[in-house]
Amino acid sequence: MKGTAGGKLILCGEHAVVYGHPAIAIPVDMHTTVEYEPRQGALVVEHDLWSPRDEDRLDEALSKLFPDGGAHLKIESDLPIGVGLGSSAALSVAVARAMGATTDDDIAAKAMEMERVFHGDPSGLDVAVAMKGETLWFIKGKPIRTIPSPPCAIVAIDSGTSGDTAQMVQRVKDGGAAAEEIIDDIGALVHAARGVIEDPRLLGELLSENHRHLRKLGVSTPTLDQIVDLCLAAKAYGAKLSGSGGGGVVLALVDDPEPVLRSAEAAGFEGWTVRSRD
Repeated sequence: MKGTAGGKLILCGEHAVVYGHPAIAIPVDMHTTVEYEPRQGALVVEHDLWSPRDEDRLDEALSKLFPDGGAHLKIESDLPIGVGLGSSAALSVAVARAMGATTDDDIAAKAMEMERVFHGDPSGLDVAVAMKGETLWFIKGKPIRTIPSPPCAIVAIDSGTSGDTAQMVQRVKDGGAAAEEIIDDIGALVHAARGVIEDPRLLGELLSENHRHLRKLGVSTPTLDQIVDLCLAAKAYGAKLSGSGGGGVVLALVDDPEPVLRSAEAAGFEGWTVRSRD
């Protein structure tokens, strides 16, 4: 049996979503596929994705669904690991589907068992995008809604560093009243972004503004700022860090991915076209 699921990017709203504001997340055109075959004995996993350092957590996550072994799993993916593209959620949903889960409730329940190992107390947003493969409007504790996708290509540029989500969340929390004001500004910006999501130029301006807010919160880095600047210089509609910050990726809305990808490569960064023009 086989299951497939895709990754995600946070378009806008990170950190503010923790405080009850909305976030918009988009699916990416990169996927994980899992082949599952029942077998006698211990769990056998074939992959070339996770480093030896991360394999213990992968094994722990899979043990939630296969506590007694009895399975041979083959994992293939073009999603990079640990850069904010939702690789663990894609894996978790793909495993659930390979096991034969078909309803949203069953897939989500199985996938969240694995996601708790990877992320502690996940919101469920990554799993929802991996399941549905659609752009989602998300407010914690409320029904998730599907909204239109931006009608342009999107690239992701890897900063080459990873941030600590818990540390970044605590940094915002420690920011006091000044951070609260910025969080409210981000929340208002997400509502504005929803209204112009089908206009790449206006949406791009809002995403670049979102990055400036995140920089004020102290969750950006000089490298992320450098990547945002090179994307804008290469004529992206807009660019921002995506995720909790401290590292990870920058996303950029573009008409043509190639100028941004060439600029990133020239500066020593790896990038991918994660969503083609609709």
